[in-house]
Amino acid sequence: MKGREMKLFATRQAWREYMISMGRIPSGDAAREFLQSKNLRNMEENLISQGIHRHAPALEFLKKYYPGFDWRIETGIVIYENYPTVGGQEPTLADLVANALRISIDQPPLLQLDPFPPRILKRVRPLLALGNAGKAFAQFLVQHCILPNSQVMPAVVEWLRRAIAGEASTFFTVVCPDYSYRITGDPQRPYEYTFTGIGTGVGLVAQRIVGLLPEFWEFCTTYNISIRFVVAIGDDEADSQETLRRVGETRESFLQKLRLSQAAFAQALPIEMPLTTPFVTEVSPKLWRTILPQAVAVAKRGSLTGVYTFTAQEQQRIEMARASLYRRWYGDEVNVRGCLVEQAPSYMVSGCLLDMMPNALYLGGDSSAMAPFVQGLGTRIRSVIYVRAKEY
Repeated sequence: MKGREMKLFATRQAWREYMISMGRIPSGDAAREFLQSKNLRNMEENLISQGIHRHAPALEFLKKYYPGFDWRIETGIVIYENYPTVGGQEPTLADLVANALRISIDQPPLLQLDPFPPRILKRVRPLLALGNAGKAFAQFLVQHCILPNSQVMPAVVEWLRRAIAGEASTFFTVVCPDYSYRITGDPQRPYEYTFTGIGTGVGLVAQRIVGLLPEFWEFCTTYNISIRFVVAIGDDEADSQETLRRVGETRESFLQKLRLSQAAFAQALPIEMPLTTPFVTEVSPKLWRTILPQAVAVAKRGSLTGVYTFTAQEQQRIEMARASLYRRWYGDEVNVRGCLVEQAPSYMVSGCLLDMMPNALYLGGDSSAMAPFVQGLGTRIRSVIYVRAKEY
C-alpha cells in the first residue's frame, strides 16, 4: 500500500509489520522475494531499455484475474491501465499476485478491491448516473475497452440513455480480412501481421469481436435493449493493387475469401443473435461511392478528424503506434503520416455509415489509434469505443 496509508504509522517498519500481520506483502525485499519465489520476476538487467518490464511475468499473470488491468512501456516508462485499488490506494504487485493466486484455487480473496479505481470512477461517473445498466456497461468498458475520453464519452452516454429508454439501437463494427500473421512471444505484441496471404477464417481483429459479442448481447438482453448487430468486413481493401499483389490474390479471389470469412464469423456466434455480416461497401453502396471521394479530398487537405480535437501529442502517439506495421508493409523509409492520410478516408466513411443507422454504437477491434478518424466527417461527435488490444 502506498502514500497516505503509510502516513498513519510512525515508521516505515511499523507499516511493514502491520501489513505482514494482515497477510499483506509490503513493497521492498518481501515483494521481490515473493515474486521470485513464484517465478514471476525477471532477473536480467536493463530490461526496460528492451521494452520489457522486470515484472512482466507478474503483470501478464494479473491480467487473467483483474478485468481491465493492462500495462505497456512508452519511451522507457511503464504505463498502467486500470491498476486495481483498495480504499483508493494501490496495493503492491506482490499483493495483487497473492490475491490472484487465492482466486485461482477458489479461496476467498484477501483484498476488497474498489469497483472502479479513483481515476476510472471519475471518467465513468456519467454512465453510473444511468443506474444499473450504466454500471454494467461501465464495467464492460473497463474490462474490455479503452475508456472514451472527455470528447467522446458524452456521445456514448447518450447512446446508452436512448437504448435503455427503448429506442431500437445498432451495434456496428468493421473488421479486417483474415491476413496472415505470426506469433511473436512478445507480450506487448503477441501477434504480428506478415501479410503474406489471406485466409478464409475469422481474422485477428474479428476474433476480438467474436469474443465480445455474446457478453455484449447478454448485457443488452438483461436491460431490454433492442439491438441488431452489423459486422462488416473491409472489402474496399480489394481495390488496392498493392494489397492484392502482396497477398497473391486477384480481386475476385480476395472478395471470395472475404465472403467465406464472414460466413465463418456468423457461424462462431449463436444463430439467434440478430446479426448481419455484409461487406462494408454494401452497408450503403450509394453513400460509400458518394462520400469516399470527399473523404479522400478532406484527408489530403490534412483534416483527418473533423469536429474531434486532434492534438499534436495524440497525433504523435498514433504515428508511433502505427509505425511498426507500416514499416513491415512499405519498408523502413515509409512516410507514416502519409499512410494515415491514405487509410483515414475509409474510417471517415464508416462514421457516416454509423450516422444512418438507428442509435448506433461503433466498436472498433483494430488499432485504437484509428478511432479519431471515425469522427472525420460530420458535425457532431459520434459514439465510438475501441477494444483494448496490442498493436499488430
